[in-house]
Amino acid sequence: MTVITSALSSLMADPSAIRDTALITGVSILTLIGLLYGVRELGREIRQFRKAKA
Repeated sequence: MTVITSALSSLMADPSAIRDTALITGVSILTLIGLLYGVRELGREIRQFRKAKA
């Protein structure tokens, strides 16, 4: 718990750190969403390929 508390206090001390953290978090979330969507589409394509092959 002290790690979270010290991280929050250091973020509050430096406003640019909050902006940087929000930017990195946002980019990471968008990357994760894109990866999951791509895996889902790949699964759909494989299923369609198996149906077309049979």
